[in-house]
Amino acid sequence: MCPRGRQRSALYWNRDVSNQGRLVPVHVCCEWKETGNNIDKQPGCKYLEMVKENGQNRVGCHVGWIQFRKKCYWFSQDAKPWVEAKGICALNHTKLAEPRTLSESSFLISYSQRIAGVYWIGISDMIEEGKWIYSSDQTVIQVNDFHPGEPNHHTYANCVVLWQKFDGKWVDEPCGENYRFICETEIE
Repeated sequence: MCPRGRQRSALYWNRDVSNQGRLVPVHVCCEWKETGNNIDKQPGCKYLEMVKENGQNRVGCHVGWIQFRKKCYWFSQDAKPWVEAKGICALNHTKLAEPRTLSESSFLISYSQRIAGVYWIGISDMIEEGKWIYSSDQTVIQVNDFHPGEPNHHTYANCVVLWQKFDGKWVDEPCGENYRFICETEIE
């Protein structure tokens, strides 16, 4: 079932959130990389090719990533400062999540609430106080999902988290604080 040069590593269940959250059985095909004397079969191949049980190919998300429409999201377990979180996403050829529609913001808020955490996203006003921008391209945010009364820390806090105690709504926090984070990539 896997294309030539790839090996089937396992059968997984993937929650396709854009398809009413149904679990879909998938085979994961992944390139195996040689690293020294080992063969590394990490689930970190850039885009894993997922093959549905009925044999139809489709490109999907990494194992452990969550698909919402045409994007994949990874919710970290480790807490890092905002700049370090941004760097970790970049090392994996992704970026901190940048909700550009209300539906994307609602999905991220809902999912972060379900797994109970506070998560950095890719929005800050580091460059100009009060001008909230997406970190990847410095464009002004298109969506505003700040909790009522937020942002409230002015120059003290320049980065945005999804704050669990405020129903996952956006809150400005000091960028040096350690929180979990969400990486995002688009499905090609």
